[in-house]
Amino acid sequence: MQTARRRSFLLRVVYGVGGDVGLTQKMTFAADFFGERVTADRVMSKWFIAADGLPYPTIAFQKQSYEVMSGSAGFKINPGGNFIVTVNALFRLNHTGLRSKVAPLIGLSYTM
Repeated sequence: MQTARRRSFLLRVVYGVGGDVGLTQKMTFAADFFGERVTADRVMSKWFIAADGLPYPTIAFQKQSYEVMSGSAGFKINPGGNFIVTVNALFRLNHTGLRSKVAPLIGLSYTM
């Protein structure tokens, strides 16, 4: 007889660094780096040998880690008045996880 035990399935560490610099009086450039390290129990298929000597499929847990790294770069431009135009792109720096290569962003804001 096996007793159930409580397990922690996920450990995440999220980190990032970035900055921006004024290029002109009306334009700034920003760049960021984002990272996430995930350690989790992953489900995998496994075979076991029963008392009758035959193999049977089962599942097991195995602790695995992966790293997700992304970058971001863009500009904020003041074309005049109280308008701000934002142009930015979020891009992957490695091939882990299900995400697009580049995610563009264009924004327009107005302050009163």
